[in-house]
Amino acid sequence: MESNAVQLAAKIKLGINPGNTMEGYCPDNPSEDCWGNPKISAAYIKLIKDTGFDAIRIPVGWDQYADQTTGKISDAWLNRVKEVVQYAVDNGLYVIVNIHWDGGWLERSFHEAVESEAKKEAVNAKQKAYWEQIATHLRDFDEHVMFASANEPDAVDPAKVLVLDSYHQTFVDAVRSTGGRNAYRVLVVQGMRTDIDMTVDMWNNMPTDTVAGRQMMEIHYYPGFFANKGEDDSWGLMHCYWGEGYQSLTDTTRNSTNFWRPEEEAFTDAQFGRMKTKFVDQGIPVVLGEYAAMLRYPKTCADYDLHLASREYFWRYVTKSAVDHGLLPFAWEVGRDEGYLIDRYTPAVHDEQVVDAMIVAAGKALGLSNRPKSWTLDGDATDSSSTAYMRLTLNQADATAAYTFANPVNWSGKTLKVVLNFDQAFISDRNGGMADLLQFYTYSAGSAASEWKCLTSNRELVAGQDTEFTCSAFSIENAVGLGIQFAANTGSVTIKRALIK
Repeated sequence: MESNAVQLAAKIKLGINPGNTMEGYCPDNPSEDCWGNPKISAAYIKLIKDTGFDAIRIPVGWDQYADQTTGKISDAWLNRVKEVVQYAVDNGLYVIVNIHWDGGWLERSFHEAVESEAKKEAVNAKQKAYWEQIATHLRDFDEHVMFASANEPDAVDPAKVLVLDSYHQTFVDAVRSTGGRNAYRVLVVQGMRTDIDMTVDMWNNMPTDTVAGRQMMEIHYYPGFFANKGEDDSWGLMHCYWGEGYQSLTDTTRNSTNFWRPEEEAFTDAQFGRMKTKFVDQGIPVVLGEYAAMLRYPKTCADYDLHLASREYFWRYVTKSAVDHGLLPFAWEVGRDEGYLIDRYTPAVHDEQVVDAMIVAAGKALGLSNRPKSWTLDGDATDSSSTAYMRLTLNQADATAAYTFANPVNWSGKTLKVVLNFDQAFISDRNGGMADLLQFYTYSAGSAASEWKCLTSNRELVAGQDTEFTCSAFSIENAVGLGIQFAANTGSVTIKRALIK
C-alpha cells in the first residue's frame, strides 16, 4: 500500500465500466445477469487488459442482497464480488468497487434526510454497515483495489451537501475501522450528482481521514443531447454530430451546436480545467468515473457515416482532454446497442472504432488521422473524400496513399492496424479479393532506409464493409512515414482509421 492517491493516479491512464451488470437491480429475483448481460468472466477481464485498459470501475449493487432487518449482506454475493475483483487484480488492473445506484436508498435520500434527522441517521447506519462488510471482505487486496462511497448522489443545494458530507464521512470511517490494508487504501468520494459545475461550486471539504493523501474525487461527463439522450421529446432532439468539422450540413437539426449552450471541445477543456484547478492541483486526483456517447441509428441520423466519425471523435477528444487535465477516464460500457463496446459473450471488442479512439487518446497507441486530405495521394489516385473519412479513387494499379508522422516512429515491436472500406468496382477488379490487394511500406528521412512488407491477397471482401489489415513486419527505428500501395486498376478505397500499437 505504498502509493498515495497522487502516486496511484499516475499509474492509471484508461479505465472501463462493465455497466448494467453487477449493479443490476431486480429485488424480486436479484442476480448479476438480471439486466440481460452475462456474468463477468475471467476471459472478459483478460480481454480488457489485453485491449489496452489498465483499470476497471465495477459498479455494484448491495441492498437487494442484504437482510433488511440486520443489514447483513449475503456471503455468496460478497464472495462473487471478491471473485471478480480477483480476476482484475490477477490481470494487473486497478479496480474501483463502489455502491452504485442500488435502488436509490442513498442517492435519492437527500430531501428526506434534510427534513428528518432520523432518516439521515438511518442512511448513515446502512452506509456504515455495508462498507464495514465490503471493506472487511476485500481487505487483503493490495493498492490495486480502491473503494468508492456512492455513484451519483442527488445533493443539489447547500443543506443536502451537508448530508452528503456525512455520508462520505461515514464511508471513510467505516473502511478505516476495518484495519489492515484498509487503513491506507485509497478511497473515492463523489461530487454532487457527479456534476462538474455543482461539485466545483458547492463542494466543502474532503472527509476527515486518519491518513493523509489517500482520497480521490469523482465526477461524470455526459454533455448536452449528444452523449446519452435516449429519445426525442419536448426537451429537444437527440443529437448525432459533435465537434468542429463534424457538424452535418444537411441533417442540421441534430447538430450538437443546437444545445442551449455549446458543450463541445472548448467546453470540455474548460470543465476539466475547473476540476484540475479545484482538485488535481491541490493534490486530490479526479476520477472521471463515467463518460459515453450513445450510438444512434440511421433512422435517427441521416448522415450516418458522419455520426460514426463524430462519435469516434467525441470518445477520442474527451479521453485525451481528461488525460491532459490529470483526470482518470473510465468509459461507461453497457454491453448492448447504444453503448455496445465489448462483446461479453465471446468475449471480443465489438466497437473497435471507439475502443481504438480511446486507446490512441490515452497515449497507448499512435493514431493516424482519417480526416480528408490527411493522406497524400500520388498521381495514380484522386481525392474523393467524404465529409467523414479519407477516400481515394484509383486511376490505375499501384496507386499509393502516404501518411507523414509528426514524430519519427520506431517500428520495433509494434503492429500497424489499418481499417479500409472498398467499393464494388475495386472488389470486382481484384476477383472478389482473391487477387493481390495492397502492400504497406515505410521509410526513414530522405528514404535512406525503406521497407515494403505484408503484401496481401486472398481476402474475401464485401463492398461497403470495413476490413482490417495488420502488419507487424516493419523494423525501421526512425521511420518518418507510412504508405499503402493498392493493386487494383479502378475503384475507390476509404481509409477508415489507422493506428500503430
